[in-house]
Amino acid sequence: MDHLLHIALLVAYVDAKFFVAERLFLTSAFLLLSLAVPGFLLHWAFLRRLRAEHSETWQSLGRPSLVYYGSRLTGKHVMRFIRNGAYKSLGDPYLENVCRAYRICVAVYTVAFVGLLSGTTLLFVATR
Repeated sequence: MDHLLHIALLVAYVDAKFFVAERLFLTSAFLLLSLAVPGFLLHWAFLRRLRAEHSETWQSLGRPSLVYYGSRLTGKHVMRFIRNGAYKSLGDPYLENVCRAYRICVAVYTVAFVGLLSGTTLLFVATR
């Protein structure tokens, strides 16, 4: 009788784990897809404003463009500029709002990506 209880608990555990993994995977995938366009538009608005209104800063970052940064180093400089809040020193409220929204978007995107990887791993483990 004890063995039947253990088997029932194991099946319930795997079912629950599969349900959680499936929900985590689907929610994360939905978030990633939903954030792709807003993230792209925020990045575009950031680069456009930076180039038009703060050309010296834009040049110092390596003249980044939306599609091509020119080098990995340029991309690293741009992301550090946004992540460290260096845009605040420019005193541009529009740019600050765009960067703040972009930082939130990147943070949620990162969490969703980790969730997608975790959900995939859990689904893999739950189906074995």
